[in-house]
Amino acid sequence: MSTTKQYSCPFYGVGTALITPFRDGAPDHSALKRLVRAQIEGGVSSLIIMGTTGEAVTLSLDERSAILATAKEAANGKIPIIVGAGAQDTRDAVRNAKHAKEHGADGILVVTPYYNKGTHDGIIQHYL
Repeated sequence: MSTTKQYSCPFYGVGTALITPFRDGAPDHSALKRLVRAQIEGGVSSLIIMGTTGEAVTLSLDERSAILATAKEAANGKIPIIVGAGAQDTRDAVRNAKHAKEHGADGILVVTPYYNKGTHDGIIQHYL
């Protein structure tokens, strides 16, 4: 008998993994709004921000909060915003996931810690 919980996924269709635009070393919120709106006009079903293509590992928690707020504002409830919460270790991934939830993310994206070779059970525990 399996003890694994079954979850349904509320996301469907195409979800674009966005870059995080920068200008003069800081996130460019105007450009991010334009990117979000262009993706919505193009018909995507969801957006993934601050994933591996979104420079997430270089962002502070304050920057992450502001980027999520900008994306949510630009999306205006039309599509879900999924936030990359992956990190090199489980503690940071949990912190990122909680932070995303507290700031209005509709979902999170988590990856297996990169460059670390965990055991099979360790990887399962990372996701749990």
